[in-house]
Amino acid sequence: MDNNVLKEYLDYYLKLDAPEYAVLVTGDWGVGKTHQVFQIIPEAIRCHVSLFGISNTNEIYASVFATMFPTRSKIKNAAEKTKDASAEINGITFGAGAILGSVVEAFIKERVDKDKIIIFDDLERCPLKNEEILGVINKYVEHHKCRVLVLAHDNKTHEDFISTKEKIIGHTIKITPQIDDAAISFFNETVQLNNFNIVKSVIIDSFKKTKCQSLRVLKHVIKDCERLRRCLNITHIKNIDAMRLLFSNFTIINVEYRLGNITKVDIESINEEYREYTFSGEGLNDIELSPEQKRRVLFYNKYNEQDILTNILDYEFLSELMESGSYQKEKIIASINSSKYFMTERETPSWLKIMRFDRLENEIINEAILNLQREFETHTITEIGEMLHSIHVSFLMSKNGIIDKGFHELCEYFKKYINDLLRLNKLPPIPLNGSFFDEDILDHSHGHGYWRDKEYNEYIEDIKNHLQKKRSEALLNQYESFKDEILAALSGNVIEFKRLFLGDGTDTGKYSQIDILTSIPVEEFVINWFMLPLQDLDKVRMVLNSRYRGHAVPALKNEKSWMNELCVTLKLEAQTSTGFEQLRIERLTPYSGLKYV
Repeated sequence: MDNNVLKEYLDYYLKLDAPEYAVLVTGDWGVGKTHQVFQIIPEAIRCHVSLFGISNTNEIYASVFATMFPTRSKIKNAAEKTKDASAEINGITFGAGAILGSVVEAFIKERVDKDKIIIFDDLERCPLKNEEILGVINKYVEHHKCRVLVLAHDNKTHEDFISTKEKIIGHTIKITPQIDDAAISFFNETVQLNNFNIVKSVIIDSFKKTKCQSLRVLKHVIKDCERLRRCLNITHIKNIDAMRLLFSNFTIINVEYRLGNITKVDIESINEEYREYTFSGEGLNDIELSPEQKRRVLFYNKYNEQDILTNILDYEFLSELMESGSYQKEKIIASINSSKYFMTERETPSWLKIMRFDRLENEIINEAILNLQREFETHTITEIGEMLHSIHVSFLMSKNGIIDKGFHELCEYFKKYINDLLRLNKLPPIPLNGSFFDEDILDHSHGHGYWRDKEYNEYIEDIKNHLQKKRSEALLNQYESFKDEILAALSGNVIEFKRLFLGDGTDTGKYSQIDILTSIPVEEFVINWFMLPLQDLDKVRMVLNSRYRGHAVPALKNEKSWMNELCVTLKLEAQTSTGFEQLRIERLTPYSGLKYV
């Protein structure tokens, strides 16, 4: 339904003095029912009550009352009139006794402000029986002559509610998402993407192409596009055609993955299987197709080749990104730069020219070999994927007699090269968060698999093991700078401290998977901790307890002795205090974290 139709009817309904019926507003999950209604009904006359988790009708009446009369003075007056009743509404306690005393119960049921519009939200998530819900609605529309809106998800609304609502629900409106308006609002919450007008229209059009009706999904996708945009440089931005294809493909894949229409494996397989499925003539009703194949056929047939086969982001890389939600700028840039849209023959790295030996002239290949040797001599190859590709093609050339170094000599040469990079502070460390991409890069990178051969595989594995060991050392070398950042947050910004260790719901915590606390003296940690305001002290304890619950625990096992020392230190500190100060310090001890680490 057009938003104008919704507005037209609600404007009419709001003008009715005593309609004696409620209006049911329905729509798919995430279409923005509440948002659209709020845009039409002024805040001053809204009485919005969520039915989610409501356990009895008295709670509904109490919620309506508290929303209609939010000021303390009015609630205090109500409390004075209900001496022995027991209830707490908006922070004000009504006497002592049962949850809702009979006096209070009667009072809040009968006290209404007819100028307010009651909006019952989340109908489908209310555990009460439908006759109980309808009884409450009936109380307000027939007895009090109030105007009532009920918001519900089409597919979740109980059938018996729909079948019995006619006596109370006088009109039903089904709304559709206002995608363009919502997108403008979501784009305004971004920084770089909001000024990227060409791509904004591409994202909206691509989202519409998926037929997704959820504005919640749209908001998540736009946030993801903003994260992707932050990883791009000016060279990428200037290539308008490539950007259109990149964000169109990224939006479509993102939406379909979020909706569960495709899996990580499906994304990985796009490059190899798209043409096979689309040109094979296979249909959804083909009895020989497995459920997995039918799912892919449905996905492939929904879009054209330009939507799917952009090859700007490597699909194996994209599948890992969708699963982990980790936007590693270095890897994103490397993947994009390896696409045909950004790689000219002059810019093509030496290792890739050598890999293309069957398509390039000998003169170009020989120049690439000399360049590769110079790059190793000057320690200019530092990116892990570039390094591994260069190492693999070097072994390929050794096998075929193109260079005069044998396998063993090459192995020792490259291990020394890695040692030199570490000494020069040029070796990229192990990533702080997760190992999805780090493990992946040991097998392929930049959209290409490594040139493997069983004759030299054992030497390659030896080099990779050495590489990972030295990258771990490179990470340890950074701990001192990490320590300074942690202590600065600990002493002055507990929200930042939480983000560093637990993340913010979008990204994982920067230090969530490394044993960084072992590098911080416990006494220094406690001193900085106690510099926080009293109301923030316990938040640090909660962060520490939460740190050790989850998949990162094995990586943090070295912190067990540190946590034990912290608990002992706090206990001793408490013993030097008295009264509530002693109790406060004792309660700060993160025993739960110590238990799980």
